[in-house]
Amino acid sequence: MTINSYARGAVVRIEWTFLDQNGTVTDPDAVLLDVKRGDRTLVTYVYLGSPDLIVKDSTGVYHADVPLTVSGTWHYRAYATGEGAAAVHASFYVEPTPTDA
Repeated sequence: MTINSYARGAVVRIEWTFLDQNGTVTDPDAVLLDVKRGDRTLVTYVYLGSPDLIVKDSTGVYHADVPLTVSGTWHYRAYATGEGAAAVHASFYVEPTPTDA
């Protein structure tokens, strides 16, 4: 499996949409994003939380612009609780810079 690769210092936009059981776009009760950075540090972001990294684009459609601060394999999971509960997850690689040596 091939995963996307980015340079350290870049910003990656993660986008996701929540659907109800009928396939209709819906706003869930709570929207969260877990990001495990390349150094294995886990950060959880909450919509309307602090820091406010998650942006609502329209009903059920969200995104987050994640700054890539460390090299390594990153994993994320965007998910919701309550009405419209769902989850998406993926990984990507952040390449080391010459100063990482």
